[in-house]
Amino acid sequence: MPGFGGRFELPDGRFGSFIVTQDATEPENLDLYGEFDEGVPECPRRGRGALSSGD
Repeated sequence: MPGFGGRFELPDGRFGSFIVTQDATEPENLDLYGEFDEGVPECPRRGRGALSSGD
């Protein structure tokens, strides 16, 4: 599946990473599945959400 990911750093020095995947059968659908690693516990571990052109 197509997707993208990255790594981020919070102001307090903690790091986290994420991946967002796209449904190959519906590439226009912007309700995408995302998952964070366990580096930042207050971030939801996984879920779906709407991606906007501003993201």
